[in-house]
This record gives sequence, C-alpha cells and structure tokens, in this order.
Amino acid sequence: MESEKDILDLIVDACTDERLSRIADRDAHYREANWEYSEAVKRFETMDLTKEQRRVIITMNDAFAAQSAAYADVAYRQGLIDGIDLITQVKGEKAKAKES
Repeated sequence: MESEKDILDLIVDACTDERLSRIADRDAHYREANWEYSEAVKRFETMDLTKEQRRVIITMNDAFAAQSAAYADVAYRQGLIDGIDLITQVKGEKAKAKES
C-alpha cells in the first residue's frame, strides 16, 4: 500500500498546479468565484480598518485558503482512489463474466 501512496503522490503532483489551473480557468463556475473574490479584495482594500483588523482578516483569509487547498488535495486524491477502485471492480466483473 505504501508504494500505491507514492504512485498517487506522483500522479497528484503531475496533474495539479499548472495543469489544473488551466482547466479551472476554462470553467465558468470557477471564473465567477474568482471574479467575486477579486471584487471582495478590492472592497477590502478600500475599507478604513486598523492595522490589527487588517492583520486578523488577512490571517483568516490565509488560513481559509490553506484549508481549501488541503481539502481540494484530499478530494482529488480520493477521486483517484475511487476511480482506480471502480476500474478494478469493472475489470473483475468482466473477468467473472468471461469465466461463466
């Protein structure tokens, strides 16, 4: 199982980052969410906040971004595992059908 994890890590690394960004940039839902985030940042930058208030909001935003990235990584990895399991099950069923 450890070698399987290593292989999954390699696949995730190869299929995310720039490749995933290109795919996301073509997705209308992602582009809309990205636009909304950009608009919120613009509003934040114009607000009359103290340094401490800004620091707290930026820290919260950074923590949420890290949480979202970790969740996306888990979801992507689990999707790969589920896909591998599904393919294995289908192949197993096909092999059983041939034997019958």
